[in-house]
Amino acid sequence: TKLGGLAVTEPGGGSDFSGQKTKAEFVCGQWVLNGRKCFITNYHADVNVITTVTGQDEKGRNQLTAFIVEKGTPGFNVGRHENKLGLRGSNTGDLNINDVKVGEENVLGKVGAGAKIGMACISEVGRAGMAAICVGILRGCVEEGVKFANERILYGKPIAKLQAIQFEIANIRTDYEASKLLLYSATGKKDAKIPAATDFSLAKYFSSEAAVRSSKRAMDLMGGYGVINEYPVGRFLRDALASIPSGGTSHIQQLIIAGSTLSDFKA
Repeated sequence: TKLGGLAVTEPGGGSDFSGQKTKAEFVCGQWVLNGRKCFITNYHADVNVITTVTGQDEKGRNQLTAFIVEKGTPGFNVGRHENKLGLRGSNTGDLNINDVKVGEENVLGKVGAGAKIGMACISEVGRAGMAAICVGILRGCVEEGVKFANERILYGKPIAKLQAIQFEIANIRTDYEASKLLLYSATGKKDAKIPAATDFSLAKYFSSEAAVRSSKRAMDLMGGYGVINEYPVGRFLRDALASIPSGGTSHIQQLIIAGSTLSDFKA
């Protein structure tokens, strides 16, 4: 079993997918790759798929090609390790690509098909994973909120009896159930081989924002205990915040959702 990664994002930005600077040139029967990737999940992986610019189309737009590059390939080195606010169990860092030579057999798919391959991986795998993480955070918020509300005694009774606390529990549960249903709907479509890129954007956008607000609600519910690291809700909030830029920011998801909606619901 080998650990894999996808290296798309560059220092100039991740949302400008076609504006990548990492290049690959075909020289003397082999491809030579040069560039730098950043914010790469599993950057230390055994195998990484690297997207590079290999030419331009008739309109002058970059054509991308995806390459399979194994750890230990000369010139292919890990860079800085990012000290993240949350999702610290997931290693994130830079990849330095200096005159990395690979054969034609290392091309994933076809030359010029890198954009399609990279975006499919991000939109229907990466965002699915991030939405699933957020659903897990939300489940944790429900469980920790209910546990604390039943155990914390105030005015001679559990705070679960207080209407204000019940409102917070209801909001957290609603965010959890809605996020879970959006994710399950998207994955059901993918399993049925129905295009689901917009559905995953919906799930990722809603669940990541919901995880942030529900983590905050759980912290509010717990009062001073909510900011004590012996309790998990502080980590829930940090992980939720770190999930928002992963796989595309909330603004990117909104653009995708809006574009699809304006097309699909056109009169």
